[in-house]
Amino acid sequence: MSKFTDMIINYLAEEGYRPKIDEDGDIVFKVEGGTYFVSFDEKDPNFFSIVYPNFWEIESEEERERVLENSSEANAKCKAAKIYVVKDNTFATIEMFMESPEQFMGVVERCISALRYGVRTFVDMMRAEKEE
Repeated sequence: MSKFTDMIINYLAEEGYRPKIDEDGDIVFKVEGGTYFVSFDEKDPNFFSIVYPNFWEIESEEERERVLENSSEANAKCKAAKIYVVKDNTFATIEMFMESPEQFMGVVERCISALRYGVRTFVDMMRAEKEE
C-alpha cells in the first residue's frame, strides 16, 4: 500500500466508514447501506475516483433506454457526479485530480454527498416514470 492509500484508509476509519482494501487494491467502504470504493490509477498517482456501483439493475431494453436518458439528465443537473451504465447495472462516480492526500481528505465528504445527490436525483426520475 502507498502512503497515500494509508492516509485515506486512516481518514475514512476515523470518520467511521470502516474501510478495507479489496482484491483490486481499491479502498471499499459503506455509506448508509451502500458500498462505495475509491479507485486509483497506478500510472497517474494524482487521479482518483469514488464509485458507487450497482445501484440500479437494468431488467429490460426498455428500461435501459430510460436509464440512459435519466442518467444523462441527472449528469446535467448534478455537480461532479456522473451516472453511467456498466453491462446491466448503473454506477455513479466522481473523478478528480489531487496533488496530495490532504486535498482528498478535504473534499471526500462533499464528494460522497454529491454522489448521493446524483444517485437520488436519478432514482427519483426512474421511480416517477414507473408511477406514470
